Amino acid sequence: MQTVAKRSRFSVASKGVSFRITRNDLDILGLLQTYKYLPSTYIAAFLHDAHPQYIKNRLTILRHEAKVIDCPASSWHAANARYRPAVYQLTEQGREVLTAHGRYRPTHPTSEEFKHEFGVCITAASFALGAMERSDLNFYSHEAICNSKHCPASTRQSKTPFQIPITFMYHYVAGGQKRHKELATYVKHDWKPFGFTNPSKPKAQIFFPGIEFDRHTESLDPSDYIASSIQRHIQSARALAADDGYAAHYGIPNAFIPWVTISEARMRSIMREVEKTTNGKGSKMFLFKNIADFASFESFPPADGSMLTTPWKRVGYPDFGILQELGLE
Repeated sequence: MQTVAKRSRFSVASKGVSFRITRNDLDILGLLQTYKYLPSTYIAAFLHDAHPQYIKNRLTILRHEAKVIDCPASSWHAANARYRPAVYQLTEQGREVLTAHGRYRPTHPTSEEFKHEFGVCITAASFALGAMERSDLNFYSHEAICNSKHCPASTRQSKTPFQIPITFMYHYVAGGQKRHKELATYVKHDWKPFGFTNPSKPKAQIFFPGIEFDRHTESLDPSDYIASSIQRHIQSARALAADDGYAAHYGIPNAFIPWVTISEARMRSIMREVEKTTNGKGSKMFLFKNIADFASFESFPPADGSMLTTPWKRVGYPDFGILQELGLE
């Protein structure tokens, strides 16, 4: 095991230590190809067969010597950044190494700011970690879904496979008056589709066309139909689901959309918007959870499968347990 003297966390500094890229290293690079940003604790959780200290040492080598990973500058913007687990991302050299080893996969970059993108990655990673802990559960990534025989070729061949065109009637209020406007737009969630099945019960399946991650940066007010708003997200997703648009685009049988916020107050506000949109009836498809750790970068949610294993709130319906719905609890 190769170790090096302690370095500054905030800059890359080679000490000329010799190294070679190992299979575990490629697994780390592969994770950062899937999840744009991951803390060291999550990387260690995914590579649970390796000792955490070994993972820590390899991350040091991969960042400072191989330069195939790095820490995004924005990840240091916290008072306790000197002590908190480091956050990593893939570098161009890392992509070249993956390509050389036949492990490069096309990605679909976004223009979201760091805090938003990081929260989405952590949320998606928690679902996957939860699946890793269950031998009685099948996990389907976006790649498995897109490569399935049920997914239309038009989606697989699209340059923007995770943008779904939709034309719907948008309802809003302006000047105290109810207004309606036909919108031709697209639905794009904050993560790619994924799902779970119970292999012992073929009909027990739950699929998600994406994740909605809210850091309280979008308006709840639907009066401006051009501006991005929570109401627009709610109405467009409902219109798409009502028209079986998710099934037509991805070939998935249902559409539950998990919505993660940074506070209970914000979560309740969005839930009230769902109630308003549905005239008090509520909705089965929207699932809600608030994670206070996402409000700052002083701490991260634990590297576990809680997104999968703990219940989600709904509007007008009982709490939703994914494992329970799959017949696994």
